[in-house]
Order: sequence, then C-alpha cells, then structure tokens
Amino acid sequence: MSNLYKKLPDELLVQFYEEINKNINEGILTEAMCIEVELIDEIFKDRGLKIDCNYLNICNSVVE
Repeated sequence: MSNLYKKLPDELLVQFYEEINKNINEGILTEAMCIEVELIDEIFKDRGLKIDCNYLNICNSVVE
C-alpha cells in the first residue's frame, strides 16, 4: 500500500488521512487503520509535510 501512497498527490493523500482521522474520532479504530496512518506519516515526512502525531500515539497504544 505504501507504493500507492507515494503515487498520490499531496491533496489526495491529505484527504485520505483526514478520512482515517474522522473514523478515529468517531471511535472506529483498528490495527489496520493504525498501519495506514503510519504509512501516510512516512510519506508525509518524505515530502516535508507535517501531520498531527497524536494519532500515532493513540495507535501505538492500540497495537501494543
């Protein structure tokens, strides 16, 4: 999936990330979503973009 994210333009990647965050805010959080957030975070870092890392902390507690 990471390769797909690398191909997405910034705007679409941000929208996808926001959709995942919407689900997290609604209390829907799965390990798969955490993995998606981590993959998107890696792409954002590669592109010099910043995201809200609070979700990464939440995901770390869910996965452990």
